[in-house]
Amino acid sequence: MSLPLGRRDLLVQGLGVALATAGLSARAAPAWPRYRITDLGDLGGPTMLVSGLNEQGVAVGMATRHDGDNKGVAFISEAGRMRGLRMEQRSVSSWGVAINAAGVVAGHDTANADATYLQSAWTWQGAQRQYFSKQNDRDSTFTTDINDDGVVTGFLYPGSGVLWRDGHMVDLSAETGLMIIRANAINAAGEVVGISRQKKETVSFVYRDGAAARLDVLGSTEHEALGINATGQVCGSYRPADDNQIGRGYLWRNGVSIDLGQLPGPKQSVQARALNDAGVVVGSSTVVAPPSPRQPHAFVWQDGTMVDLNRLIDGDADGWVLNKAVDVNNAGQIVGQGRHHGVPRAFLATPVA
Repeated sequence: MSLPLGRRDLLVQGLGVALATAGLSARAAPAWPRYRITDLGDLGGPTMLVSGLNEQGVAVGMATRHDGDNKGVAFISEAGRMRGLRMEQRSVSSWGVAINAAGVVAGHDTANADATYLQSAWTWQGAQRQYFSKQNDRDSTFTTDINDDGVVTGFLYPGSGVLWRDGHMVDLSAETGLMIIRANAINAAGEVVGISRQKKETVSFVYRDGAAARLDVLGSTEHEALGINATGQVCGSYRPADDNQIGRGYLWRNGVSIDLGQLPGPKQSVQARALNDAGVVVGSSTVVAPPSPRQPHAFVWQDGTMVDLNRLIDGDADGWVLNKAVDVNNAGQIVGQGRHHGVPRAFLATPVA
C-alpha cells in the first residue's frame, strides 16, 4: 500500500525524478512518438462524446443527429467514419460506453418518453442489442466497461456496483461485504476497480476472485479508480489530504501509489482516465492557455514523465486543441475530446513514429 502522507514525495515532471521513499529507481524520459490526429466524425449534430477504444482502433460514444436534437445516439467510429447504432425503441437516447476486441459494445439507453428517465444496460454486436437483467423493473442500470470475455461492469442507480457475467448480474457489495457504489473498469483477468464507501470516505477498490480490497492512495480519504491494466496497475483521481479542493491523478502499482504530477504551470486539476498494459496513462490537466484563463489539455504519462498531447501532434496541428484523453489501447492509440478550429470534436490520436 502507499506510504503515509508524511513520508511520501509527489512524483513531479522532469527527467530522472522518482519516488525515492518507494524505492523507485530513476529512469530516462521515454522517447515520445508523434501522433496523427483523426476526426472521429459525426452523425449530423454538434455533439460527439467519445468513451472507449478497442485494440483495433474502433471507438464508441454518443453523438446527436442534428442541431437541437436532445437525444444522443450510441455510435461506432472506425477510420474516421461514424455510424449510429440502430434504436429499437422510440423516444430513447443511447450511449456506447466501451468496446472489446471482438467488437462487442457495452452501453445503456435512457427511456426519455416520461419523467422517470430509466436507464437500461446492454451489449450490442452486429445488429443485435441484448439488454441485461435488473433486480427491479424500476431500476436504472449503467455500463462502464467490457473485457474480451464479454464481462461487463457498471452500477445500479443510485449506487450499487455490479458486473454482468454470462448474462447474470453480480452485486459486488453483496458478494464482497464492501459497500461498492460503482464498478468502473475491468481487465482481461476479470479484475475490477471502482469506488466504495465507508462512513464518509469514498475510496478506490480492487476486486478479484470474489473478494475486494480498498486501496490506500497517498493518505487521501477521497479517491476513485478509473482504469486497470492486465498487470493489475490502477489509475484514477484523488484529492490530497492536505488540499482537498483540487483533484490529482494517481497510479497504483505493486502496493504503492504515486502522484502523476501535472503539466507545466501553476497548480492544476488533474484527472487520470485510463492506462494500457505498458503503463501509459492518459487523461487531462488544466493549463493556462489564452484566451481562456485555464482549460484542460490532454496528457500522456509514462515512466514518471507527463507530456501535453498537443505537443506531440505530427506536423502542423491544423487547428486542433486536444482537451481530454479518455482511453488508450495497447497500440498506443488515444481517443478523447478536443476542439478543431474552435468547434468541439472527438479525436483519435495514432502513433506514427
